[in-house]
Amino acid sequence: MTRAKLNSTVSPEIIAQVEQAETYLCNHDPRLGAVIRDLGPCKLASYLMEPFDALVWTVVGQQISSAAAASITNRLRQLAGGLFTADALSKLGEDELRGAGLSRNKIRTITELSAKVLSTEIDLKALADQPDEVVMKQLCQHYGIGPWTVEMFLIFGLSRMDVFSGGDLALRKAIGLLYDLDNPPDVQESNRLAENWAPYRTVASWYLWRTVDPLA
Repeated sequence: MTRAKLNSTVSPEIIAQVEQAETYLCNHDPRLGAVIRDLGPCKLASYLMEPFDALVWTVVGQQISSAAAASITNRLRQLAGGLFTADALSKLGEDELRGAGLSRNKIRTITELSAKVLSTEIDLKALADQPDEVVMKQLCQHYGIGPWTVEMFLIFGLSRMDVFSGGDLALRKAIGLLYDLDNPPDVQESNRLAENWAPYRTVASWYLWRTVDPLA
């Protein structure tokens, strides 16, 4: 998980939900509670993004290191004029996108996403009102979009409080450290362990990410 662009407008409602989540998680998992007390208040509310911006940011970060993703994101933001919008990205040529460091597959994904958002084939505003499973099903129909990408979008773009990505390697590593496991758990076991953190698996994930990547 790479670091998101910090949001200057923090929702009081989200802050309240996060505070409730901290209390709940401390009461339901002593080990995670110790991590929460050590790291202090969750800053998730400041990481939330506009939906399309979050979706593109997540695509950029697919299967590369946090440092590489941050570098590409910064170059792409310069080309886009700041916030990622479908209009701005649709005006960039393939050479410009490649120059920012994007792979051929990611160029195709971002180009197609931009076109589909502009044509309203993808209606992100409408998706914001849909359950997680509907968002997952609809977005995974598009090129270059898989479960991990949608899970990050649900967290950072739609502010969902109960999302956990069992396939995220950093989260699995963090769970292994949290419970003193010999090896990181597999996807199925990670999802099982995370059930104890519902309905605030997003906030639990934020703290877990911090334990393995403090600056992310």
